[in-house]
Amino acid sequence: MIRLFVMALALAAGASQAVAQAPAQQQQQQRPAPRTYTQDQLWSRSDGRISFTPARISLALRAGPVSFLETGEVGMPGRGLDNVMQYRTEDGQVFASVYFYLPPLAHAGLSAFTTEQGLGTLSGGRLRRVAAGTAAVGGVADGAVRIDYRGYRETLASSAAFFKAGRWMVKLRVSGPEDRRADVEAAMTALIASFRFEGEIRPRPAVLLDVAGCASAPTTAARALPDNQDTFTDSLLAVFDPAGEMTQRPGASNPAPILARFGNSWCQSTRGRIGDNTIPILRATGPAPSGTGRVNAQTVAVALISDSGRLLEVVRSEENRFTLFHHQIGETLVLGAYAAPPTDEQIIAMLTGADREAGRIRARIGLGLDGSTEIELRSIPGLTDRPTT
Repeated sequence: MIRLFVMALALAAGASQAVAQAPAQQQQQQRPAPRTYTQDQLWSRSDGRISFTPARISLALRAGPVSFLETGEVGMPGRGLDNVMQYRTEDGQVFASVYFYLPPLAHAGLSAFTTEQGLGTLSGGRLRRVAAGTAAVGGVADGAVRIDYRGYRETLASSAAFFKAGRWMVKLRVSGPEDRRADVEAAMTALIASFRFEGEIRPRPAVLLDVAGCASAPTTAARALPDNQDTFTDSLLAVFDPAGEMTQRPGASNPAPILARFGNSWCQSTRGRIGDNTIPILRATGPAPSGTGRVNAQTVAVALISDSGRLLEVVRSEENRFTLFHHQIGETLVLGAYAAPPTDEQIIAMLTGADREAGRIRARIGLGLDGSTEIELRSIPGLTDRPTT
């Protein structure tokens, strides 16, 4: 369900913090407090299994050498959008985490890439792949990306797996001492195999991204476009799953498929320095996923801010606008648009706050645990004749 709120609100100029969130008081004035959930509402247990109720996905309480310990939330307490399960061996030496979270752009290969960047930073350059590829998850062939490592935090064996089911991203991590590698890998194999999909959603075919350096990237600064009615169209585009199943354009008399816009072929154009962090900027080297449909949108670049799904996406629309979407768990912010792909320098300037106009929020798209989506449009010229429901 999509709830549309058109708001004539003046928005203060935005820097990187403004991109992340509006002031708390302003947020409260704009929308009611979100519904909250208890752990008992999010999880259920029976017959040796535990189920994440919102997605109707379950897995075993015991998987190889590890046993279930507890559930919790990583952030956004009570929202149910960023969840974790913990497993341990009896001696506490091998530990596993399973994350269920709701990023607006969920893609197994992209999550694997950003997680590996983070693991490498934590490991002082000693992280090395032992094996990498796709794996069956819950009986679905090639449903997950799996990568096994040595040298995690210099001395640990580690394994990571990722799959997308519906709009949910599921990430698994297992780690332990190098001399317990067999237990680490056995735990991961058992966890992946134990998944069951008890509702309509199934894992989307997973692709391990092979990201090399870009041969070229835009060098001429793109011209910024003014806010107009196309900004409204950008906001509707941001509602749909960038890498998901085909959906339908709402309200159309003859609905056309809206295809996934996030492809599987990427190169890295730079690693931008943002404060103490290094942000990889990737650019598409191939087309968006093929198929039939009248909507021609493609993700042409992403700046990867964190491994929790926080990133900046540059989307080319069928009107040939290049719009910035800032994604974080449960939320997309629609920012500025350009007449051509922005350069790495323009993307970095927006992220650092040097380009405050590009980082000004035009709209917010919120994802709900119940599958609902709400859109808030802010001071977009030309929208007075638009319907508000």
